[in-house]
Amino acid sequence: MKKMILGGKFGVIGICLLLASCAPSLHKQQSAPDMIDAQLIRGVADKMMRSLLDSDIMQSQTTPPKIALLRFRNKSRFPMDASIFVSKLRADLNSKAPGRVTFLARENLVAIKNERKGKREGMFSFRNGNLKKAISGADYFLTGELRSLTGSINGHRSEYMHLTFYIVNAENSDILWEDQFDLEFKGTANVIYR
Repeated sequence: MKKMILGGKFGVIGICLLLASCAPSLHKQQSAPDMIDAQLIRGVADKMMRSLLDSDIMQSQTTPPKIALLRFRNKSRFPMDASIFVSKLRADLNSKAPGRVTFLARENLVAIKNERKGKREGMFSFRNGNLKKAISGADYFLTGELRSLTGSINGHRSEYMHLTFYIVNAENSDILWEDQFDLEFKGTANVIYR
């Protein structure tokens, strides 16, 4: 497990996250809400993508599984749109592992239903043989959550953030894959990625 430490008022970030090599970047002193930046989001998504592609659930598939995204829950004290992690993961899987997984656009379900209805009522044209009996069902759900813990030791503030991602069987609710990412902030200028 690789670690990244940022120290001092103008420390240089050494190694990015986990598996990918990253160019160093310069950061000013950080406060806990600033711990989550673009570099972190890219690194987390990359780690989760590699973990998922190497998992038994993906290795055992003969046809690409159909995955619907569920809301990524933010149970931390920091106000942010935590779904950015799963949307980045989806984009990475679609661009870097094309054909390995099919994502369902459930957030567009109303527009899809209206389009299907319009085609069947003759309002919209369609290609022959392109009408399906039903909208694609999900084999799995991809979701996760962000949690945080705040503490103080000898006058130094400590923030711990824990991200989990998991795949749930849409038929029986079994969790078939799960991975995690931890982030710890101590004092006024130390960030540790794990």
